[in-house]
Amino acid sequence: MSRIRLLPAISGLILTFLLLFGGYQVYRNLEIVQPLQAQLMRIQSVNNAKIQSVAQNPTVVVSLNKVGDLQSTYTKIQAVILNNLGNAVPITITDTRNAALSNAYESMKPILYQGIAHGNYVNMIGSFKKACRANGISCKISMNGQYIFVQLMQHNAYLYDIVPYSSKSSGVIS
Repeated sequence: MSRIRLLPAISGLILTFLLLFGGYQVYRNLEIVQPLQAQLMRIQSVNNAKIQSVAQNPTVVVSLNKVGDLQSTYTKIQAVILNNLGNAVPITITDTRNAALSNAYESMKPILYQGIAHGNYVNMIGSFKKACRANGISCKISMNGQYIFVQLMQHNAYLYDIVPYSSKSSGVIS
């Protein structure tokens, strides 16, 4: 007799969890994900925006067209995400890099890392721009309190990278 009562109770419990989980997914998609994607798409130079969620850790993937100023575009993207989600989440920027641009950037990255390590940003930027000219690449580098924004362009290909350099990564609080 107890077996007959136990089976409907377990079935009802499973059905309730499925309905709650499904309702949460619909809410999340309609109230959070779609408005965030729509607001990101309104930013000039944003070609596509997706929110990828693994467990409770969302990541925003933004595909950019040619950007005049990567720093200001990234700041706008961060502000929209912060306003919608209430906290900072990882942002992945996709671009139209080609193999030649990627290889040239990989060979020039030590210039950035050495400049960050020594805190000699003026020489770092000058050396990086000189290396870009030697490789036939147009570049733009800018900085804020946390990141170095690197824009490389060659023909129709462009590469964007955001390199963190702040003192918080070293454990020092300023």
